[in-house]
Amino acid sequence: RLQARITLETGKLLKQRLLAGALNMDIDAVRQQGAGHLLGQVIESQALESLALNGGLSVLAALVELALAAWVLYQGAGGGPHLLLLAAWLLLAVALGWRYYRALGSWTQARLDLTHDLVEAMVGHRTQLAQGSPDTRHQVEDQSLERFLSLSSDLDRRLVPLFGGLPRGWLVVGLLGLTPAFTLGDASTTGLAIGLGGVLLAWRAFAGAVSGLAALARAGVAWGAVSPLFQAAGLVERATGMEPVHPDLPSVLVQARDLSFRYRPQGEPLLHGCNLRIQHGERVLVEGPSGGGKSTLAALLAGLRQADSGLLLLAGLDRATLGADWRKLVASAPQ
Repeated sequence: RLQARITLETGKLLKQRLLAGALNMDIDAVRQQGAGHLLGQVIESQALESLALNGGLSVLAALVELALAAWVLYQGAGGGPHLLLLAAWLLLAVALGWRYYRALGSWTQARLDLTHDLVEAMVGHRTQLAQGSPDTRHQVEDQSLERFLSLSSDLDRRLVPLFGGLPRGWLVVGLLGLTPAFTLGDASTTGLAIGLGGVLLAWRAFAGAVSGLAALARAGVAWGAVSPLFQAAGLVERATGMEPVHPDLPSVLVQARDLSFRYRPQGEPLLHGCNLRIQHGERVLVEGPSGGGKSTLAALLAGLRQADSGLLLLAGLDRATLGADWRKLVASAPQ
């Protein structure tokens, strides 16, 4: 009951943080990712929420059991050598978990790529039918599926030793650790019983640790996809708590003078020497060819971008004066 309560409360906080980050992401970054990648982030956020905490609690419980098992083994007939066997098997578990984590990362990325390609193919299905050759229409999809199947096979090969071999293998190794004391006959029945109890306790701990490690690996891979959303929420937190500025609006609402903007430091400026004045209450229509800088100018006015040079005033105040409140006074509605 306590674990379920902690999971629900933590999941609620995580959802709030991810939602704040999603609303504060850079618009150009969102456009470059595409619908498929954004859908993949949503899928991974669900995995992060459900697996991170549960896996962490399982691994923590398993570590406590392993510590207790180590103490019991040391008190048993195997003594110090038995304890060294447990330590070596624990290192093997970490190595197998790391191999699984790396394979899982490659497999997850391939799955997200398939999701992205599927969404984009559905969007451009009619264009593919009209322009694509029937002979090569599914060539890219076949190659992606072949790579995904290969990665899936590799993931299965790394999963079997971790889930099937690690706990059962310890039973064999742990019993072999009692063999010298049993065959030589220099151990008491009580010592053998204690050693056997430590082996079984460690077996139980390894069985729980395997599921916890798998969940943590899945959550770690999911974090790689979700972390940009989580970090973007920090910009929202820094802007909260500031009182909005509502200056007395003068007759000139927006004034731009010699604005210049370029996407790359060494590239040609898309806007150069742009001058604009908008009176309060005016409605302005900006027309021009595609790529002429209309959307870029709107982004500068809305505060989504910053000009490389020039002066831009909103209600008589510049960007440095208004700070984050610039976005509270200007609304941008892309269509």
